[in-house]
Amino acid sequence: MTIFIACEGPSGSEGPQGPEGPEGPVGPAGEDGSMIHAGDGTPDASLGENGDYYLDETTGELYGPKNDDGWGTPISLQGPPGQDGQDGEDGSQIHAGSGAPDASLGAVGDYYLDEDSYDLYGPKTESGWGTPINLKGTANVMYSSWITIPAGESGWTAGETAGDSLRYHDISANALTEDIVDQGVVNVYADLRDVGPSFEHIRALPMTDLPGFNLGTSFYHQFSVQNIQIAFFYLDNKQTEPAPMTVETKFRYVIIPGGVAAKSKLTKDEIKGMPYHEAKKRFGIQE
Repeated sequence: MTIFIACEGPSGSEGPQGPEGPEGPVGPAGEDGSMIHAGDGTPDASLGENGDYYLDETTGELYGPKNDDGWGTPISLQGPPGQDGQDGEDGSQIHAGSGAPDASLGAVGDYYLDEDSYDLYGPKTESGWGTPINLKGTANVMYSSWITIPAGESGWTAGETAGDSLRYHDISANALTEDIVDQGVVNVYADLRDVGPSFEHIRALPMTDLPGFNLGTSFYHQFSVQNIQIAFFYLDNKQTEPAPMTVETKFRYVIIPGGVAAKSKLTKDEIKGMPYHEAKKRFGIQE
């Protein structure tokens, strides 16, 4: 009788990574996004669907998102009237049109609605209209257009946190409320498609090693009420002030309130840093 005995040898080294698999099939179409209605006076209860918004052009009050209980209590986009006696300061106005607003349009404190893209700009400041938020897509999910940060000192400010040197850029985000800071998720994406031929994609922060920087450069974002900060530092030498970026870069943010995160049946950790193509499909983000 012949007896064969198999002995397990030592494990070999890990083989090279296999090629990327084919792209999966396109998922089913998502639900219709919210719409913005407008008129004079309060909205009729029968108008619109859940998730829609309504702008009272007479009073400057914004209703929504509509839910099963109706339109709810509006928020006023106009400033308070001046005091009696001497003329008070003009309240803010709401402008509307097709495309981005001209820099000369309106006064500080005003708002502007792009009726083609549903981008809401404002309040206008001395620096201009700033970055809009988009009111279309999955109800209550808000996202910015692509924001270009210039190269060099003008785009990235030198700073320090907890003894570590870094460079940062602050982005005003008026839609970022305290409730969203506490309960929601804010993702930031970097568009690398114009940076170089080997980086033809969009990446979520945090990330390491962006073209134009030394290896070991780490990028991240943090946020507070009405502000998002993008920053970078050297992983291996945190006390060294990073050199400014040598190329301009585009970023955009996506704000997912806590209620939307819960309805998506995903945890906050699953939404944080979600790949861009997946976030676009799930939350109706448009280019």
